[in-house]
Amino acid sequence: MRTKLLAVAAALLLASAGTTFAQDQAADTAFNQNIWANIGFSTSSVTGDRARFDRFSDLRKNGLALDLFGEKVTPDLRVRFGGQHVGYDDQMLVAAINAGGKVKASVSFDGQPLNYGFKDDGYVRTPYDADYKLDYATRAAVQAGTAVAVPGNPSQRTSFLGFYHPIDLKSLRNTVDGKFLFSPTEQVDLSFHVKTFTRQGTQPWGASYGFSQAVEIAAPVDNRTSDVEGKLEWGNQRGAVNVGFAHSQFDNHIQELVWDSPYRVTDTTASNAYTTGNGTSQGRLSLPPSNTEDTFSGTAVGRMARRTTVAANFAVSTLKQNGTIIPFTINTAIPTIPLERDTAEAKVDVATFGLNFTSRPAPKLWLKGRYRYFNHDNKTPTFNGEEYVRLDQVLEETGGETDQLNITQNQLTLGMAYNALPHASFKVDYGRNAIDRTHREFATTTENSIKFSVDSVGSPLLTLRSSYEYAKRTGSGFDEAILTDAGQQPDMRHYDVANRNRNRGTVLFTVTPNEKTDVTFSVAAGKDTYPGQEFGLLNNNNQAYTVGFDVFPNDMVTFSVLYGYEKYTNMMKSRNASPGATFVDPAYDWYDNADEKVNSFSASLDLIKAIQKTDIRFGYDYSKSDANFIYSGPNIDRLTALGQFDQLPTNLNRFNRATVDVRYYFTSRTALSLAYWFDKYDVDDFATPEPAPGGSQPRVDPQGALLLGYFVRPYTAHTGFFRVLMFF
Repeated sequence: MRTKLLAVAAALLLASAGTTFAQDQAADTAFNQNIWANIGFSTSSVTGDRARFDRFSDLRKNGLALDLFGEKVTPDLRVRFGGQHVGYDDQMLVAAINAGGKVKASVSFDGQPLNYGFKDDGYVRTPYDADYKLDYATRAAVQAGTAVAVPGNPSQRTSFLGFYHPIDLKSLRNTVDGKFLFSPTEQVDLSFHVKTFTRQGTQPWGASYGFSQAVEIAAPVDNRTSDVEGKLEWGNQRGAVNVGFAHSQFDNHIQELVWDSPYRVTDTTASNAYTTGNGTSQGRLSLPPSNTEDTFSGTAVGRMARRTTVAANFAVSTLKQNGTIIPFTINTAIPTIPLERDTAEAKVDVATFGLNFTSRPAPKLWLKGRYRYFNHDNKTPTFNGEEYVRLDQVLEETGGETDQLNITQNQLTLGMAYNALPHASFKVDYGRNAIDRTHREFATTTENSIKFSVDSVGSPLLTLRSSYEYAKRTGSGFDEAILTDAGQQPDMRHYDVANRNRNRGTVLFTVTPNEKTDVTFSVAAGKDTYPGQEFGLLNNNNQAYTVGFDVFPNDMVTFSVLYGYEKYTNMMKSRNASPGATFVDPAYDWYDNADEKVNSFSASLDLIKAIQKTDIRFGYDYSKSDANFIYSGPNIDRLTALGQFDQLPTNLNRFNRATVDVRYYFTSRTALSLAYWFDKYDVDDFATPEPAPGGSQPRVDPQGALLLGYFVRPYTAHTGFFRVLMFF
């Protein structure tokens, strides 16, 4: 399929050409010339986590690369075309045509890899084969008690260790995007937009059976999303109207996943199987189902007297999903639970309406208003889940019918701006956001906010942007049973509907003492508090500061420096207790205080023709993050005294990147470019298991787990580029 899409994109690229390229700088350079080409060779050397270095790109160890952009312009026709990193997973191909403004068409092809681990690195590995099967004899020995499935202590090793083999853990998304616009008159536009992308490969997936162990597998990915949209628009100086229809379809070619349990080859069940995971011989789950969305929409804009504009829009959508419902369990030792229906029959109707108003009734006064209505109406029939099976292990009868979750939102914003002084604007904005939800502890949440802003722009010496916002969200219609029926504490609140007070402020100013220097400073702070609740997120605070300056003494030299500091803190409270006496015992309370600090620094120096025929660019970026999770409270103290709890160590991340790019112009149409990147990532993450005895590679079988080896690991990378640039 990928070859087919590439052939289609390449044919269109050669047939016509050009669009607005994502790589603006390269495109601008190209379109000042007729054709711009970049033929180059790159090489990279990576020590450590090569996939993390090459997460969203395709920087192969050694490879030739071609970039090509160009255009041809006549009085009645403009053709653009281009390609970047042609032949690689992250390639981009584009083409567009503009025939006198009456017909515009474009097509693009874009590749986007997502790399978790490469087979030839040997870090990511699994004991499962391509059909998600484990060695039968070893599983039978585990069931008989003569082998180890998941280590129970640090000295043990899994008996499946000899079957671990390296795998590629990655996926590739290929996107084809086509647009067409026909304008038969100056007032009428007819447009079509078609976009489709496929994603294929594998990704990490949790496949655990109980609380006592964790199992990871490389889940398959093979899906396609296709969007088709058409729109008809009419407009003149007094207003505009458009109507449109859109269809979106997601097709998942793998909707069910079955894999072997490392514990058993035969099925059984027991009251404790939910905790131990020792019950079923296989696991089964549904993957994201295929679904569709159809939307009909329209917009009307009218321009009135006194510089007033009113716009209204609406959209009506239907979302459908009718995937096959898998049985409650694959465990043959558990009696079959009849399904109420074979397919989901899921349907949701969504309606939105918006109204916008802007006016300038006086030379120094601006008024604005915005209203938005949103309704999510779930029409999926309820499904009886009173009897169900936990993790394919144990039959339970504590469930119930599914809930139809519905949302209705009314959002209003009113604002005013007044230019009281030259180059200065004072603004006030009021907002109200009311949301009704079904089957949540608060039936309605209403948030009122007020925002004050002072901006000063246009002055040759100072640019200032500042704002302060206060918002208060209050819930009503509280239903305690929503929490208690789910086994949750009645005094707990979920942060997205809980009562909340929010304060946020920002100040950004740039001082320009002369035409060759800019100094920028910014500060931002925010604080969220959740009053009146006992458990859940209690507060969330953040601050950010930046300072930087740019110096450009002449057209040949530019120097920039920027430093930033960020701090994020929050506190959560919970109670580690089971139903019974401990459920209401504050001795089981505990707190989690999260604290993260980030320091960042960047610098750049550009020397453009400071040396004859030569451009030199230097760049450096550095960031350091340290995150702490500090646990406290009676329950933590009790567990620590029993020797059952240790504080987590600090999580440290450091990243360094240094780049240099030298470009020498032999002629105005030919140049040679040499570039070098140095990347270094250091990490100390408590989530990475300790190395195996006698080795530096993290264990894939730490206590209580069988893992893929997909860990956060450091890397050091050296990348070199040699390019020949030609302009025709």
